[in-house]
Amino acid sequence: MAVRTAERDLAKLPTWARHRIEALQADLAIYQRDLAMALGGSKTKVQVQPYRDEACYLNNQDTVRFWIGPRIEDYIDVRLFKHHAGGYCVAIMGISPIQIEPGAANVAYAKLQER
Repeated sequence: MAVRTAERDLAKLPTWARHRIEALQADLAIYQRDLAMALGGSKTKVQVQPYRDEACYLNNQDTVRFWIGPRIEDYIDVRLFKHHAGGYCVAIMGISPIQIEPGAANVAYAKLQER
């Protein structure tokens, strides 16, 4: 129903406006495809924004950096790590010693220790 209304609304626009909207829609489709490819369009073990409608996946070897302090060197890197005993775990690396604090049964917090 909404698609039909949008098509009727587009039909009422001048030709130049319809062409511009069609060009923008084509550009959007290209950018979405390029983004999916850049983020590893196929499903991997590393998903970005898991609570959104469109899932984005990173490669299993990718590292995600979080800047968590006032200085540019205050960051924590997180990546998937294949454990020597089998299976995977999350490796957390930082420029300073890292302090891990439990938050709940299924939550932990990582922060840099102050220097």
